[in-house]
Amino acid sequence: MPVRVHGQFQRSVHLVRDFYSARGLEGYVVTAKARETLGQIADALETPGASRAWSVSGPYGGGKSSFALFASRLLRRDADAHAHLSAADDPLADRLREASGGAFCPVLVVGSRGPVLSALADGLGRAMEAFAADVPKGKGRKADTSAAALALAERVRQSDTEGEVMAAYDEAAALVHARTGGGLFLVLDELGKHLEYAAVHPDAGDLYVLQLLAERAAAPGAPPLLAVTVLHQAFERYATGLSSSRRDEWRKVQGRYADVGWVEPVGETLRLLAAAIDADARPADEPARLAEATVEAATLPARMDAEQVRAHLAEAWPLHPAVALLVGPLFRRLAQKERSLFSFLASGEPGSFLAVSAEGAIYRPDHLYDYLTGTLGVALAGGAGARLWAETEAALSRIGGDEMQEQLLKQVAVLSFAGALAGLPPSERVLLATSGAPEAETRAALGALREARAVAYRPFHDEYRVWEGSDFDLSAALAEAREAIPGWTPLAELLRQSRPPQPLVARRHAFETGTSRVFEVVYSDGTDLARLLAAPPETDGRVVYVLPDEAPTAELFQAVRQSDARTLVALVRGLGGLRDLARDLACLDWVRAHTDSLAGDRVARQEVDAQHAALGAEVDARVAEALAPEGAAWFRAGEPQRVDALQPALSAVCDDVFPHAPRIWNELVNRHAPSSSAVRATKGLLRAMTEHPHEPRLGIEGTPAEYGIYASVLQRTGLHRETAAGWRFASPTEPGTEAAIGALDAALREARTAPVGVPALYDRLRQPPYGVRDGLLPILLFSQLVRHGDRVAVFENGVFQQRLSYEAVERLLRGPADFTVQWVEATEAQQVALRALGARVGLAEPAGGHKPLPVVARVLGGVSALPPYVRKTTTMSDQATQVRETLVRAKEPASLLFRELPLACGVEPFEDEAPETAQDRATLYVQVLGDALAELSRTYDDLLTDLDRQLAEAFGLRSASREERRSELGERARALAGEAVDGTLRAFIVRAGDELLDARGWLESIGALLTRRPPNQWGDEDRARFATALGDVARTFAHREAVAFTAEAPTERTRHAQKLRLGVTATHEEEREAVVHVHPEDAETVRQLAASMLGALGEADVDVQLAALGQLSLALLERRAGRSGDLAEILASLSDPSPDA
Repeated sequence: MPVRVHGQFQRSVHLVRDFYSARGLEGYVVTAKARETLGQIADALETPGASRAWSVSGPYGGGKSSFALFASRLLRRDADAHAHLSAADDPLADRLREASGGAFCPVLVVGSRGPVLSALADGLGRAMEAFAADVPKGKGRKADTSAAALALAERVRQSDTEGEVMAAYDEAAALVHARTGGGLFLVLDELGKHLEYAAVHPDAGDLYVLQLLAERAAAPGAPPLLAVTVLHQAFERYATGLSSSRRDEWRKVQGRYADVGWVEPVGETLRLLAAAIDADARPADEPARLAEATVEAATLPARMDAEQVRAHLAEAWPLHPAVALLVGPLFRRLAQKERSLFSFLASGEPGSFLAVSAEGAIYRPDHLYDYLTGTLGVALAGGAGARLWAETEAALSRIGGDEMQEQLLKQVAVLSFAGALAGLPPSERVLLATSGAPEAETRAALGALREARAVAYRPFHDEYRVWEGSDFDLSAALAEAREAIPGWTPLAELLRQSRPPQPLVARRHAFETGTSRVFEVVYSDGTDLARLLAAPPETDGRVVYVLPDEAPTAELFQAVRQSDARTLVALVRGLGGLRDLARDLACLDWVRAHTDSLAGDRVARQEVDAQHAALGAEVDARVAEALAPEGAAWFRAGEPQRVDALQPALSAVCDDVFPHAPRIWNELVNRHAPSSSAVRATKGLLRAMTEHPHEPRLGIEGTPAEYGIYASVLQRTGLHRETAAGWRFASPTEPGTEAAIGALDAALREARTAPVGVPALYDRLRQPPYGVRDGLLPILLFSQLVRHGDRVAVFENGVFQQRLSYEAVERLLRGPADFTVQWVEATEAQQVALRALGARVGLAEPAGGHKPLPVVARVLGGVSALPPYVRKTTTMSDQATQVRETLVRAKEPASLLFRELPLACGVEPFEDEAPETAQDRATLYVQVLGDALAELSRTYDDLLTDLDRQLAEAFGLRSASREERRSELGERARALAGEAVDGTLRAFIVRAGDELLDARGWLESIGALLTRRPPNQWGDEDRARFATALGDVARTFAHREAVAFTAEAPTERTRHAQKLRLGVTATHEEEREAVVHVHPEDAETVRQLAASMLGALGEADVDVQLAALGQLSLALLERRAGRSGDLAEILASLSDPSPDA
């Protein structure tokens, strides 16, 4: 059967060669894309200042160059071209002729790997020479126009700068316009080659001239210049590997050209095929019958006219209708790196259309498979679908040469590769329609292919796929899954398991209030509806889709009406077939979860995953269609609702349920669960709120995250603003925030008789009508704690907090359940006591009178600063002790001030009574309390005074002041620095000689050394321990001092005292010794005593005198060492001195 392909389709177009040749336009088909693009050109010519530069891009062999050739002839006023367009679209032909104004001069450039500037210059030179050789009819002398064009052609070929080339294009456009009324039509075909050159040689291939051309083309009032570039792929794909700055420059160029995607729709491709193929002796009925069967089996786009498709498919005989539908999408998917559709038609290679049809055979999909693998084998192996082609070849080698099986396997491969793009998936229906064999034979061959593991069947989509090398039996696994998932499983349960619903956000409400409200979506089969509706929503709202498996009953309608205001219930209709799909999907889920063999079978796993993805997408689409608002009956709060669109309904519910929501736009904190960075910023803000409430911006410097929260939450709402009294926390000005703060304020004022937990306050703001988010709660709460700081008491684990420290802020953020607050106010009678107390503790009375909390804080603050010794000692008076115990046990500030402390002071509590009855009690109360507090404050100082006294007695320190006594002992200690061998004495010497500490610290240091505990931590027992340890160290000190005695020369540090060393040893007794310091103030007394003793000694023998003095000295030394009894008794007890004493 002789078959021809018209010459127009037998070779690719070369723009310059074919334009200037005698070749006509026979066979050119004016396609829909061509008409659309010509319409754009006409629009641009009719609109001054419009863009007149286009970038036409599309795959090889798509007809771009043919269109450029046709448009060039059309704008040159070629009669043949005009006739072609008139035959296809006469109004467009007339409109384009009218808009062009006259004949254009085509400037045709075919790209090459070189600078684009040179190509544009050569193209214009060639165009001007052609224009000079055949000057169109028009104004002016033809000879003059011809001469000017030739001169311009010579000049532009010598141009080597962008400015010179652009000037030549301007001059050429003016020359043509002056002659014909038209202009220049620049076509730059194969621009990609210039782009490739520019990418490799960025300095030599600058594309800025293309931007200049596009800008010149759009210049209003200038002689017309139209510019069209032709590419095989998107402009930016040529810029791969360039620097970001260079890519930005290319994008600027690209942005000047309007994109025209050159991809013909399937219908146009069929029309082109029908026009290209000419077959002699076409059968009368078979083409139409095959076309009918193919169209019946295919899934064509709704926009395509089925009758017209049948006609085109029949006219493309002997190309099988399935191949005719396939080849367009197939070669587009291959991106025509090697072949185009029409090179396939015109090629005489083995397996090509002409080669097969020359043998009298119809060209089937299996022939197309042979052509692709025979001519593109290497390219297929490395391109799209490489695995498919490899698996097909492997399967062909296994089926033993059965012709029908081979034919079907090749069909499955081709249809798997591109069939979905043409509406021809490899389904059983399509294979039966396109195999060309009887149905029974086709089914038998398919069964044999399945048995031979050459193809696999996807039951969910009725599709065959080339087997990919797995022994996994999906059909058996699915049968097992269907046993595990009964057919009566409710649709709601199936969807919950396989396609759990996603929460929804009320977008309009979020935009208007700054708060994203989330609605949980729930599926119910109706039987569990009452239980679902009985539980409150876990989110801001809820959408319940009731998916009944049977017709709704009266009981179901009754249950539907039980919804609350935050719940939308949809009774869905029209669910036919969806449960079966959902069960199939659930079965695939079951297979994935319960089939161990999938773990080691990558191919089977990919197959199951692919089927799951495809079926999941289909289920999603069906669910979206079934759950469309118009397909359900809607209810809210027991009443029917009209819901045309779900999003507006969600926002309407939020507006109704949360009418007093604060309008705060801050995504960091206006959310349920703030991020860790938001929590850090909140801590910083709360710290600023508590430490700098009266400063602008709360004292926040710069723009850290906490300032953003401050500006949007506190400043914008008016919670923190400048008032007549300065910057203060105040009532907000934003209505929603004002309502929430009002509710919080009311809750605080209600907590007068007992504290309220912070979680209870938070819950009040979370619930309707406020719906405050968790991230905002601490900020709003602290704004009121600071604002009402002298009225709101804060308790942590039941203990009153005198102030909110930063550490307490952190603990409250982590554990709000540990904190409670209480509103504290005083009665008139209590105000009497407050005035007296305020004056006593040094607080100036404010304009509104004293508040309990500042007074309590001042009292407790003084006590809390006392050392632990004061809280433990029993040495104070009973009154001070009772006041102390009352303060230590204090829990609630008002009760402490007006009940517990008065009772501790022996005064009746201050209740809600007449003020005049409280005046005398208040005076007594304040006097007794003041005395007790004064005693508490001096108790520790009294302890240190006692320590100083004991040190003076133990070491014989006679200086008048504490500082002088310290200096005296220090001087003596430093003198023994190298003499001590005992560890305790060495440590004592170091501390006693420490000159860096003040006198108070010096005493505390010595006390801590001798008791192993700082004095401020002492109990009463530590005072006795100190006395004992001091006596021991004093004796050791005195002994070492006597041993180390030297008559050193006096210095400035020792000049105030004279040292004497005394030592007495009696028979059979240890030596008694001491170093005595004689201070200047005692010197006279010492002299008088010495004179009196001298008189008592009389004229006795010197030895006798010395013995008497020794006896007396020994008694004095015994007494100094701590021996009890008076001096006479000690002296009498001593034995008589022996002659050699």
